[in-house]
Amino acid sequence: MNKVRDRCGFTLVEVLIAILIFSISLFVIVPLLFTSVSIDKESYLKVQAQNMLNEKMDQILSENITADGTDPEVSIDGFPFNRNWAIVPGTGNLSNITVTVTYMYRKYGQEDPLKTVRAVVVRGL
Repeated sequence: MNKVRDRCGFTLVEVLIAILIFSISLFVIVPLLFTSVSIDKESYLKVQAQNMLNEKMDQILSENITADGTDPEVSIDGFPFNRNWAIVPGTGNLSNITVTVTYMYRKYGQEDPLKTVRAVVVRGL
């Protein structure tokens, strides 16, 4: 008497294949997640540096600052930011203003963690 029974559930082989497929997909997705978080953090820090640069450039232009200088180090989310500027007299009544913001951010496997954002403007006195 061979009676066909109704199948309920999964066989062991089906479960093992499902676990294998899930594991392989995790090995692909998890590194992408960490890369995405790293890129997001780097973009955030670059925006903060750009904001600091624009802030200082606006201050120099509005207050007519004529001397070089450096601001005290600022920490944003635990990352140190340094801001300095140089004003070089040019020909006639023009001068070159250079504002530089540097910050430290080390990505995985990166040799040089120092990042720089710089802007140069020519100002007429």
